[in-house]
Amino acid sequence: MNIQRMKFVAILSIFFIFTAHIYTDQRTENIDCFILLDKSLSMVEEIDAVADYINNEIVGKILIPGDYIMVLQFFGHTEPLLVKDIGSEEIKTSIKNTIGNVLADGYYTDIGNALDVLKSTLDTHDSSGRRQYLLLITDGIQEAPPESIYYTGDEPNPDFSHVYMENAKVIKKQGWKIHILGIGTLSSAQEVADTLSGTFSTVTPVTSDTGETAVLPEDQLRESTKEFLGTIRVIDEPQLRISNMKGEGTLRIQLESDGYANTREIRISDVYLTVPSGRFRIGGPASAAIEPDDIQSLVLDIGVPAGIEDTLGEVEFLFTDNLVFTPSVMDISIIPPGFLARYGLLILLIILAFVILAVLVMVIRNLMANAGDKVSLDVFIGDTKEASLTVAEGTKLFINEGLGGIGVSIKKTGEVLGDLTCRLNQLILEPIKEDRFTGARISGNILEKTLKIKDRFGTFVSLKISRH
Repeated sequence: MNIQRMKFVAILSIFFIFTAHIYTDQRTENIDCFILLDKSLSMVEEIDAVADYINNEIVGKILIPGDYIMVLQFFGHTEPLLVKDIGSEEIKTSIKNTIGNVLADGYYTDIGNALDVLKSTLDTHDSSGRRQYLLLITDGIQEAPPESIYYTGDEPNPDFSHVYMENAKVIKKQGWKIHILGIGTLSSAQEVADTLSGTFSTVTPVTSDTGETAVLPEDQLRESTKEFLGTIRVIDEPQLRISNMKGEGTLRIQLESDGYANTREIRISDVYLTVPSGRFRIGGPASAAIEPDDIQSLVLDIGVPAGIEDTLGEVEFLFTDNLVFTPSVMDISIIPPGFLARYGLLILLIILAFVILAVLVMVIRNLMANAGDKVSLDVFIGDTKEASLTVAEGTKLFINEGLGGIGVSIKKTGEVLGDLTCRLNQLILEPIKEDRFTGARISGNILEKTLKIKDRFGTFVSLKISRH
């Protein structure tokens, strides 16, 4: 193994979602602290500085009497280093001595196996309701032995692109906070942070006073991780609501900032939805600024595949900048479009069909009215029936005066004195020569009424029209 190659120390501070301020002068409730410590040969140059950091910052400043600590050390395999209840300062001193004596002398670096052992330990550990904090310290160079299920061949695999990273989704989903402290190779530290949805910072080694070795400045270590207890957490179940049959909708999440002194901006690059039918990008980019110790709702516009029928899924958030919220992977209920959104177009088409049908009925009734049932009429001049007419509803008749005197016909002949329109049980008069009508109604329905009409000689003639 070439231990002279560029490497970093990745400190993955993996915290459950109920992380709070835990500095000694503020905390009264007890916690469980788990540490995974890489003791492979590739850590040989950094192990002393890392041990001092754990002893001074974690054991010395964070842990208080009543806390529980477990340290697992790993290289080609994983084994317990210590398990202690913090009962006194003497126990803290014992813990510091044990950690301070760790040597980076193990062959291989099986981070995948270490995470498996850690997960098994957490599955069986009784926390008694106490908060649990997990810290992983490694140079990030995955190089499993041939007997490991995470073996990737003879070459180290620093980019973590192997089976082991399936554990990343477990970490993301359980809402642990992850902070990576990188030494030397920023790109690798950032890659691990991106894979595990964590934050990262870097420390630059400086040359020792003798000029022979590079050392890690303790002040840079403290400064680079001073806020790894700060969290932005999802505090309610997210809601994914589909608004229409195109798959457009919204995703609502509620975020709480805890442990930060300043306003922080979350920048989401992508949102993915995994359902039995596949994995789909449904949103992003988006951003939100969150004040310290504040709660804020974030509503994202999303688009799922049209016609998706799944009601349960898993949503995953990816981030642009060095700030994330936890958990970044969550189970989610998918609320389908409402009745109107789902069937609105169909309802509109049905209404439109009814409107068209109503218009057609009106047109047909109009046509039937114009060419409706025949009406038989008898025309009386005085007491004499002068004519019998059979006409359709809506037909116009005319009161004319010709050479033969006053009469009624379906054509205009001679001088037209008035119009008659046949309606159901009515015969409507519209006088043209009003001065010629007298002695009766000279407009409106005249059926079965007697009209007095003055002829051109000044003689009044009686006109009556009756149904036959």
